[in-house]
Amino acid sequence: MLSRLSIRDIVLIDRLDIDFGSGLAALTGETGAGKSILLDAFALALGARGEAALVREGAEQGQVIAAFDVAKDHPARRVLAENDLGTGLRAGLGSDDELIVRRVQFADGRTRAFINDQPVSVQALRALGLVQAAAPDTATLEEALRLAEELGMRAEIAHCHAALAVAGGGDAAVHCAVAGRLYRDLGMSAWFERLQPAFAAGRMWYP
Repeated sequence: MLSRLSIRDIVLIDRLDIDFGSGLAALTGETGAGKSILLDAFALALGARGEAALVREGAEQGQVIAAFDVAKDHPARRVLAENDLGTGLRAGLGSDDELIVRRVQFADGRTRAFINDQPVSVQALRALGLVQAAAPDTATLEEALRLAEELGMRAEIAHCHAALAVAGGGDAAVHCAVAGRLYRDLGMSAWFERLQPAFAAGRMWYP
């Protein structure tokens, strides 16, 4: 479970530290408030492609740190063991040990990646990220959708429908259509574009 996210000099963010409690955590705010920056920063920490534009103007580098509480039987431990990072099953850790991933983005486009303060390849970081960033289950997404609808948060409603569409299932096409219409009405074409690969693959449709 993600327990802490720290961001330094990424896009418009100078310094930000967020501690997450147990259970569902929702990022809310008006369009343009910066929610997508948080998601982009988190993706960077998990191995997404870096780019110089992510570094805040005037800074030489940006940095994102994501800390996770890793259960004793979590598959992330296997990834760590396979990469000889000393924090896998062979390390004999307890059930509540913290895993820390860090990504540094330089203004010249270069990046560096670390797991538990040990330098690693981006590939190793991505392998770990795929384990840590598993999509929420459908029940969690539906609960988030219900909350967004109660609060009248149209952008968050669109995001929830999009996530449910990507998650698949019998109602995927319906969720996709709703998300597409909301993104269009809200002028959020960039978010619509993020769903285009799924449309092209024939898994969804957009009226």
